Amino acid sequence: MTHDFSYSDGLQKVTVTIDGENVELVGCSYKGVSFFFEEVSKSNAGRQIVSKPIPFSTDHINEDVGLSVPEYPVTFYLVGADCDSQREDLEKVFCEEGAGELVHPYYGKFQARCKGYNVSYKKDAIEYVSGSVTFVPESDTNGNNRTQEDIKAVTKDKAQNSLDSAKNKFSTTFSIASKAKTIVDAVSDFTDDLINDINEARASMRSVSEFMMEVSKIRANVSIILQTPGDFASRLQNLLTMTLETLGIDDGDPVDYVNESLTMMDNGSGSSSRTSSPVADDLLASIQSLVLVSAAATVVKNLVNCKFDSASEASEYQDKVHAAFEAAIENATDVSDYQNLQDLEASALKYLRDSMSSLPVVIEYSLPATTNVLAVCFDCYGDLDKLDDVIARNRLSNPGIITRRSLKVLSK
Repeated sequence: MTHDFSYSDGLQKVTVTIDGENVELVGCSYKGVSFFFEEVSKSNAGRQIVSKPIPFSTDHINEDVGLSVPEYPVTFYLVGADCDSQREDLEKVFCEEGAGELVHPYYGKFQARCKGYNVSYKKDAIEYVSGSVTFVPESDTNGNNRTQEDIKAVTKDKAQNSLDSAKNKFSTTFSIASKAKTIVDAVSDFTDDLINDINEARASMRSVSEFMMEVSKIRANVSIILQTPGDFASRLQNLLTMTLETLGIDDGDPVDYVNESLTMMDNGSGSSSRTSSPVADDLLASIQSLVLVSAAATVVKNLVNCKFDSASEASEYQDKVHAAFEAAIENATDVSDYQNLQDLEASALKYLRDSMSSLPVVIEYSLPATTNVLAVCFDCYGDLDKLDDVIARNRLSNPGIITRRSLKVLSK
């Protein structure tokens, strides 16, 4: 909306005496009920910024979460011998559900809702009632020019950008060239242990020859590969992100990939390794940073491919993801890592929240008498598509005869 002061020229004006002073009021209306404005303003306009402090630092992060909802507070008067009747009509439309047309002296006509109002009376006031009200504009829900955000694609992009950012940061800050042999040996030993941890965590890939060959290549040439940070970062991220699907072998379970990456996040968010050399400690911290952010990005990247049967299962992973990220954020000492982890967590939790809204919930289905699982499926769903789910969810050893009083089933 833009200011249009000329709009008020066509509106009715009246001058009344208030507390001994003449005040010019402009006639306006809401939902067809007329009243007079004295003071108008616009507040809470602009963008909504959430500031988050960075632990162990004097810096902070400003997150732009979109446009704020503007508010239009006004002071109004009802004038005339029937001002009490006018007040009743106005209060009625203020309390009605839904938006209505507001005729504003500066912003023209637009749909708005009454957020709250106050009415005041004075003993010495003759034929006028004063009050204040706050309007909020109604959103444009027509959607003619709107496109729906593909939250899955946005979340994947966020994960990939974080992977690229971690790799670029490591490539430009890490270097063991010309370092003493003791430092190179300490970093190589640490990296060898790290590769073992990744191998242990990636249970879904240990039977895949391509994965094991890559593990062997890195371990056999670790000190040489570390001489080229970009190549090392690519190889390490490949171990973290490799899946059965990317190799064209089979369809794996994304939930397994998420759990494996959460394990690597836990390993990477612990206290930094310490040696007798500050130079070696800085190099080890760079590797830990690469692993932590890469594992966190891999969690998010695979999370969007997970298929949850119910909202409770999605909620369980929401708690897991939140706990892992909060632990990592708490121990982050690098500003860019902190911001990366914050952004990744926000993306993951937003995706899970949006997904849960369309998922069924687990409910207790009461059984009137002894029955069998086939009858339960037909009663609940009208078919047998969820037969296996009912048996597994309730751990039925004898599905043909069920004597329980209730079973856990999905709402849809």
